[in-house]
Amino acid sequence: MRASSDWRPEDRNSAMSPFLLVAAVLFVLMAKRLADMYLGEEYVCPSCGARNEARHSSDCPWRRFPG
Repeated sequence: MRASSDWRPEDRNSAMSPFLLVAAVLFVLMAKRLADMYLGEEYVCPSCGARNEARHSSDCPWRRFPG
């Protein structure tokens, strides 16, 4: 049996390295953000703050159909 001071990182074959863990988390967060943008769930009008394209205020310049 080896002493705990003889421990080396290559002895942990099943654990993820910190860099790989951070890269995996960033990949998942970026993929979720991209999917939300693609599906239209992150829409916010820059003028009136509407969260849906159909809910613009009547005087909003970003409204598609005036009236």
